[in-house]
Amino acid sequence: MHNSHVKGRVVRIVMSNPPVNALNLSARRHVLSGIEAAMADESVVGVVLLGDGGRFSGGADVREFNKPDARSFPSIIDVGKAIQASPKPVVAAIDGVALGGGLELAMFCHLRVASSSARLGLPEASLGLLPGAGGTQRLPRLVGAERAIDWMVRAKVVGAHDALTVGLIDEVVSSDVGQAAEALVWRHLASGNALPVAIDRVIEVPGDAGEFFEASRAAVRAMKRGPAPEAIVDCVEAAATMPHDRAADVELQSFDRLSRTPESLALRHLFFAERAAARIDGLNPAVKPLNIGEVGVLGAGTMGTGIAMAFANAGYDVWLTDTNPQAMQRSRAVRAKAYESAKKRGRMSVEAADQASGRIRESSTIHDLEGCELVIEAVVEKQDVKEAALGQLARLLGPHAVIASNTSYLNIDALAASTGRPQDVLGLHFFSPAHVMKLVEVVRGRETSDRVLATAMDVVKRIGKMGVVAGVCDGFIGNRMVDQYFLSANELLMEGATPNQVDDAIRDFGFAMGPFAMSDMAGNDIGWLSRRRRIAADPDYRFPAIADAICERGWHGQKAGKGYFVYENGSREPGKNAEFEALLRDLRAQAGIEARRFEPAEIVERCVFALVNEGARILEEVIAQRASDIDVVYVRGYGFPDLRGGPMHYAESIGLDRVLRAIEGYRDERGDQRWSPAPLLVSRAAGSGRFDA
Repeated sequence: MHNSHVKGRVVRIVMSNPPVNALNLSARRHVLSGIEAAMADESVVGVVLLGDGGRFSGGADVREFNKPDARSFPSIIDVGKAIQASPKPVVAAIDGVALGGGLELAMFCHLRVASSSARLGLPEASLGLLPGAGGTQRLPRLVGAERAIDWMVRAKVVGAHDALTVGLIDEVVSSDVGQAAEALVWRHLASGNALPVAIDRVIEVPGDAGEFFEASRAAVRAMKRGPAPEAIVDCVEAAATMPHDRAADVELQSFDRLSRTPESLALRHLFFAERAAARIDGLNPAVKPLNIGEVGVLGAGTMGTGIAMAFANAGYDVWLTDTNPQAMQRSRAVRAKAYESAKKRGRMSVEAADQASGRIRESSTIHDLEGCELVIEAVVEKQDVKEAALGQLARLLGPHAVIASNTSYLNIDALAASTGRPQDVLGLHFFSPAHVMKLVEVVRGRETSDRVLATAMDVVKRIGKMGVVAGVCDGFIGNRMVDQYFLSANELLMEGATPNQVDDAIRDFGFAMGPFAMSDMAGNDIGWLSRRRRIAADPDYRFPAIADAICERGWHGQKAGKGYFVYENGSREPGKNAEFEALLRDLRAQAGIEARRFEPAEIVERCVFALVNEGARILEEVIAQRASDIDVVYVRGYGFPDLRGGPMHYAESIGLDRVLRAIEGYRDERGDQRWSPAPLLVSRAAGSGRFDA
């Protein structure tokens, strides 16, 4: 509605840089020239800033970081200052997302309108950075210091209604957000009020400011998320206690410093690595994925139950089939408990949890899967059992159905050959618990068709998972590498380390769990079965004696109350296992090994460099498409610290020549060909110093 006393028009400046309207140099120039033109045009009374394609802006262009364009005029701050100084109202019309620099630009605007589905946040901490375009200065003024710090250090993204409640935005609409923003311009002009400028507001700090910021620093230090969270607190404190210009300089210098830290470089590497993982080498670009409707899961054990929930949670109708009524009964109890927990913790609304649960239909016969377009077998990890199950599915399912095996180790080519239709078969290696864990290794068989591979990657993305393509070998990418990691950890035990010393060193490096607590949690018998299978195929295969010795005694980990550690009265907390330590001493004596002391640095080096060396072999054999895919697998599936970027990135960051020298040293010192350096590691250390071209 126009005010009769104000003549003129409201112009729209549209940011258009698909897919998320990132604020690269050309986008920033476009907005600034639009603002300058609007200020110079006497017929213009106000401006609406909005994004093309149903999105406001996903923020700065990460590809520009540490490059000349990032520092070229105009920066987001330059554009923002022009908006802030405008004598004519500038209203941000936020649709879709306003994240990072996108939200920072919106906070320079005088007023903000958002669609009811919009999501807003400053998630730079997830890249080891802080909001560097005035975000640490303006967000605390709009929502208070305490909430601003919490949102920024946790990289929190909030919905429009929450943003309205705390004063980040001025209005939420379910109609056209551009029209609503124009109407707000006219209403403001009619009010005669001064233009609200976020930077002029006073920051609300709970209690004594000095005490509050000290407590905040202590709290974020305890998060162990690198230097970014503490720098965020420092910048908010500067905003609350210093003149604007000085506080803005603190933010700018902090951003600059953080952008060069190993943590930020690692997190930004993973950001690009996850996007690169979706690109499939050699796939015909004309091939389109199938539209999957109904999904079948064969086997209602731990994995099958989790996989069924993952699909049901994403809106798929699922048939969950098992001939064993006890297995189905256990599955039903597990699902009920998981959905109840999701409701209690606020992870799912009551309605969403009930709907997801209702999408899983139980069946005791494989014939109910006949109409499914994708079926994942999750039966016991034995070649003959899986071959029989897949053979049945191949005969039952329609000609366009995708047949997947959720195997952790087994040969997909051999499994596919048993079906008579190998082009329709591939591996989908989910990680436990499958409805929670993000990673899925998508295993491309020798005969897997492009259509089937494209469909699998598409459906994995649709259920909110991270798909990484792997080739066929024992254990694919992740488990093949973890075998060498675990072998190194057990060697350390045989040579004098204790399980606590190894786990503590690995945790201090940044892993959530050490190798022995992890093995006890997963079940030590899983690795034991794999080793027995490996020895049957390759009589020369060797593994430190301690790993099999504990399994022979039934010490299978948490479920047995005893493993590398002891678990009293059903506790999940590992305690010292005196019987284990006595067994270890006996095995050392039998092998003629004299125990020695280990420093944490050597423990970490032997475990992590074993991963790197095996990763280089995997890359050389083209089991992984690229080194960054290996990093994604290891960070998202095996708990490698994201602040170190994955094993391959970490090796590059400390120098491949250093890694190579250490590995050659272990080979020469031990006379063990397992420590022979991968040829790719040798050539890359002498050349580019990088695994990927």
